Amino acid sequence: MGRTARKAFSMTIALLTSLSAFISMVDLSGPIGASRPVLNNFHDPDASSLSDAPGRFEWNKVLEERFEFALNSTTDLQVHYDPVLNMFDRTGSLDPYLAHNSTVRAAIDRAPQWLNLTLTWRFHELNRYYINRYIDLLTNVSIDNRYIDELAFMIAFLPTYFLNSYWVIERLLLENVHMMYYVSSEVRYADIIDVQRSDGQHSTVVYSTPTGNVTLPEEVYYWYLVMPRSELETPSYIDLTTYRKTIEDDGAFWRSFLYTADDPGYPVLRDLLQNQTTLWNGTKNQMEGNGAVGAVTFWANRCMTFRYEDWMRRDHQPVSLYKQHFGLCGENAEVLVAAAKTALIPAVVTITFEGMHAWNEFYEKGWHQWQAYSGHIDDPMAEGAPGSVSVFTSFNGDMSQFSATPSYTTTTTLRVRVRDAQGLPVDGAMVRLTSQPMTNDPYIIPLIGNLTDVRGETTFIVGSGRQYFLQVLSPIGLLGNETDPLLLAFPFTPPGQTIEFNATLTQELRCGPLEVIPGPDLIDHVLP
Repeated sequence: MGRTARKAFSMTIALLTSLSAFISMVDLSGPIGASRPVLNNFHDPDASSLSDAPGRFEWNKVLEERFEFALNSTTDLQVHYDPVLNMFDRTGSLDPYLAHNSTVRAAIDRAPQWLNLTLTWRFHELNRYYINRYIDLLTNVSIDNRYIDELAFMIAFLPTYFLNSYWVIERLLLENVHMMYYVSSEVRYADIIDVQRSDGQHSTVVYSTPTGNVTLPEEVYYWYLVMPRSELETPSYIDLTTYRKTIEDDGAFWRSFLYTADDPGYPVLRDLLQNQTTLWNGTKNQMEGNGAVGAVTFWANRCMTFRYEDWMRRDHQPVSLYKQHFGLCGENAEVLVAAAKTALIPAVVTITFEGMHAWNEFYEKGWHQWQAYSGHIDDPMAEGAPGSVSVFTSFNGDMSQFSATPSYTTTTTLRVRVRDAQGLPVDGAMVRLTSQPMTNDPYIIPLIGNLTDVRGETTFIVGSGRQYFLQVLSPIGLLGNETDPLLLAFPFTPPGQTIEFNATLTQELRCGPLEVIPGPDLIDHVLP
């Protein structure tokens, strides 16, 4: 996934024989947008694409240097090339804190180094009214040092909208991490470990399984255990009388509440987990004797039933939905994913917009299908079959999504390239994929959307044998629209193949020129 540095600027400097000095390229990833300097129709000097570069020059790269840094929007970057030493170097001083004051810098310094760059950007995005609560959280010396990487990760990657919310408070973030370590100390199948590396502290979980210990990949640990939200809910405390969000001390947060919830007639999750010695025994569709996964399945199966009432709550809050003890597939999925994460089992909510159906997946050496109210465990055909699935998506805690389609059907890879009127790649364009439930069905259903990368490309893994349409939205133009039938991109996709589609927008990228500053012994190029 590689999301921990997505706010960074990745700079590639390449020396080309067709120029007197060099061309620089900036790859801006993430939601902050991107632009690229252009000279005489030249595009990105990437090793894989130099031979295909349009324009009147033939490029031959002889030197390249890559480095990553943060650059304030009001700051110039100066780079020079020394022809004697044949080296690139940066001139001037770059402030790694982007002009933050000493208080913010102290909070960034307390976090592991691998999170510093993202936190630097995040503290620029936070509302001044709320920023101090997160600064105080990271600089509070009384907080267990083991918690700092998890706390910093949540601040770095929870959507800004939530961190600037009245309902998301620092006490909840701290309780979230504390409960993870507390449950780890109580159960026998999962142990949180903390490791110091050159870039700071990293944490993950080691599980006991019938075939030996298994270490959870770190990105799965942070994104699908640490994150205090799973799908559409706001991470907040819930009033147990009104079932509304609250910041009062008697409010309930799902990770603490579900662990010991003891409504009469329903099992207690903590009790069911006490005797489990393995994460999962690998048995399909079996709750009894199937490790912690089986125990959590049993708990959710007994605590939630599948039914609908006109007056039911559909608020996406696990605490509220547990107290209701019933709901449709979405409510069941939201309670199960919260219970799983409470039990230190990485889990996600997976959904098909085409079928308007939701269920779960848990992680153990890969993602496995999971649905408690039906008792299905690791049974992908319970949700799909070859040729019956378009796109299944799973939700991340930052409101992004990833494709779960390959687990449920034969697939086709769709690669979309977006270009401007000059043929230059357009990064940061939103490519939306839609489909029809069946051939000649008049309804077009939205499936998933991805942003193009620095090469103007994005890739979708979709079910084969279906028709797909796309729409491209970019500041420099649109392709397709929502009211008329969208552009037919991929009719009846064959399984196991990759289909490529080139989308050309009507306008050109507008990029500022390189400013050349003469020097006594070298030439400096300033990237505006």
